[in-house]
Amino acid sequence: MKADVSIGELLLLRDIEVAGTVFAHMRGLMFRRKIVPLLFIFDSEAVHDIHSFFVFGKFDAIYLDERMNVVEVFTAISPFSYLATHKPSKYLLETPAGFAKEHGIAPGGRLTLTFLEGI
Repeated sequence: MKADVSIGELLLLRDIEVAGTVFAHMRGLMFRRKIVPLLFIFDSEAVHDIHSFFVFGKFDAIYLDERMNVVEVFTAISPFSYLATHKPSKYLLETPAGFAKEHGIAPGGRLTLTFLEGI
């Protein structure tokens, strides 16, 4: 499955990979040579901690609730670290470091996700 990510009418990311299975969630960005945008879809809105073990570059983590509102943003997460979140989310968008700042993405903002294949 793939998705597009927008702010209003502005397309930010096209055709990004969607991690919609347990295996895809476990793998995430691990062992990839390059940080690529990746969208996680969780089964329910809850607190979802992450780690960056075996992730070989810095990345941003943008958490969204069911309505696509940005609830938390963590920037430039270093490799081999653990991140405890505090707010419930339904989606997690991982991007190369600097993406959130470059596009002004912050809690209280809103993104649009367009799924290109059935969920």
